[in-house]
Amino acid sequence: MIAPQQTESIKDLVENINKENILLPEFQRDFVWELSKTCELFDSLVRDIFIGSIIYGKPSFEITVREIDTRPRKGEGSRRKLATKFFNKEEIQRMTQINNFRIILDGQQRVTSIYRALTGVDEVWFIAKNEEELETSVREKALRERTLEEMLFEFSLQEDEDRLSIKLSDAFLISKGDILDDDIKENYFGKLSCIAGMDEEELKLAFRKYRMICVKLGELFKSDKLLSYYLLNMDTEKFALFFERSNSKGIQLNFIDILAAKLYKGFNLRQKIGELESGFPNYYFNREVIVRTISYIVSNGKEVDRNYILSNLNYEHFNMYWDEVCDCYRKVLDFLFKERFIISQKWMPYENMLIPLNPWC
Repeated sequence: MIAPQQTESIKDLVENINKENILLPEFQRDFVWELSKTCELFDSLVRDIFIGSIIYGKPSFEITVREIDTRPRKGEGSRRKLATKFFNKEEIQRMTQINNFRIILDGQQRVTSIYRALTGVDEVWFIAKNEEELETSVREKALRERTLEEMLFEFSLQEDEDRLSIKLSDAFLISKGDILDDDIKENYFGKLSCIAGMDEEELKLAFRKYRMICVKLGELFKSDKLLSYYLLNMDTEKFALFFERSNSKGIQLNFIDILAAKLYKGFNLRQKIGELESGFPNYYFNREVIVRTISYIVSNGKEVDRNYILSNLNYEHFNMYWDEVCDCYRKVLDFLFKERFIISQKWMPYENMLIPLNPWC
């Protein structure tokens, strides 16, 4: 079931990520956005340009999830493995009811970019126009009446030595209201390069401008109408269909990827496939054939559809039958090549008929 489009604030988004009420399914692709994309994203937010909706899901089945990527882009810690957690059905149900637990189905790059910028993992700066760069009509306005868009010169990845610059993570901290003006002046404003050489009156005006921009950025972060999202409450079948039909970034996902996230606690499906392929590099092993065969065994020859697989199979089943089924798969291929029934796997029209051939090998 898809709920009507809703909105939330950036502040709530960040807080829910901090509380782990918003996480990523383990099978989601990695965070790949360049920093320039983050600048474009915040530029769009300030200019009230629609950035697309985020799609959350409330899974109805056990699943492994992982943290939002907060690793540095290079250097120490950049290759750290992202932490994962496994939740069973009961835990999922409890968390969705009490904490509004959600997983990100679409919009990971935008969500991660926002979170990294506001928590200081990535440095993104609001660069303000100097007074002489403002439109005449804007200069005539009182400082509090100017909009962020009117004052914005650009979003940058570094401080501008000639213009007032506000780091977004600093503005986010200041917007919480826990930092006194004297501390803001000393620890944030006082460290800016652009204030070097200013006299007392110029410093006073620059600080007023700095504080006002921080206030307006805080209002932006707290705006309940800023981010739009849909919340999907789906069974396993629709969950799988969503990923198969919605992915448009060149990485095709299907129900096997979702199954891998479900099994991850006790059986690493992707790793096992990799080991099988590296052990027999001349053969291609269709992971869906293997999975459906295990489902056939577990259900006593009754079920091979994805709804049954996602709802009923667990890592214990795969630990029990994986080696046996893969060995069967390999023996069938050995037999077909040896007897000259095939000279290439690409010529085989129905790969799902491989395993039943085992008794003849």
